[in-house]
Amino acid sequence: MTDLSDPTFWIPALISTVGLALVYIDMRRRQSSDREASKIMFGLITTMREELQLIKQQIGASGITSQQALLQKKEQAQWKQLTDLAKGFAWLYKKLEESED
Repeated sequence: MTDLSDPTFWIPALISTVGLALVYIDMRRRQSSDREASKIMFGLITTMREELQLIKQQIGASGITSQQALLQKKEQAQWKQLTDLAKGFAWLYKKLEESED
């Protein structure tokens, strides 16, 4: 049997116990810091998703605005063509009246 008063038994046992306690404390500290880091990362991911949605909305809104501007320019060009055509018909009608006289 082992004599408990023997220092060759209790010194290594005490050192091992202290070592195990230090490893456990270090593991708990790392676990809490990892948990905190993961919370921060989840918060960052949430913020990035919100920013991405805002950017998509801004791009969508500016896309609609540019489409509306393009449509407005197209309508203005069509209106100019129609007014030029009407002016041409008026000029032609005037010339035909002058030639009849």
